[in-house]
Amino acid sequence: RLGHDAAAFKQQARELLLQDAEACRNAADYFEQLKASGDDRRMDRDWAGLYRKKAEAIDAYLK
Repeated sequence: RLGHDAAAFKQQARELLLQDAEACRNAADYFEQLKASGDDRRMDRDWAGLYRKKAEAIDAYLK
């Protein structure tokens, strides 16, 4: 139980957040490959960019 202790939460969640950031980068790579091969059926959305932005936000939070 962490209550409202942000530092304790950050320490406990660090590994999970690192895994999430890595998964976001992998998803971004995948969507870039889909777009490059013409298989992205939702080209109206920048999925790769959205996932990279999320990974960057997680990285910034952990610093």
